[in-house]
Amino acid sequence: MENTFTKEPTWLTDFMGQYENGERLGVLCHGDLWAPQILWRNDVNIGGIIDWQTVHCGSPVEDILHILSTCTSVKNRRELLGPLLDYYHTKMTETLEAKGHKMPFTREYLNVNESEMYHL
Repeated sequence: MENTFTKEPTWLTDFMGQYENGERLGVLCHGDLWAPQILWRNDVNIGGIIDWQTVHCGSPVEDILHILSTCTSVKNRRELLGPLLDYYHTKMTETLEAKGHKMPFTREYLNVNESEMYHL
């Protein structure tokens, strides 16, 4: 990471700007999603998500990677990432299609974004 920022000091702002200006397909990101930001209704259902000060347009995998990196072990992150991205893509596709819209990105696009986000 240090090498990236030493060689290209504006890399991060340029990368994130690509979501803001539409060069990359982005979604609404919480920006600081981790366990204390999630309010639970019961053991299974989320009641709400709080602390939206860092909301922005960003990578579709950003919040998933953040919560897995801050709230689980490396072993769990490796085991859960693929199934979570599958679930995310399936649910997003179903929701958009139910509202008459086409899913704008493929499951492979999530893999590419995940690889690029881990570059950070």
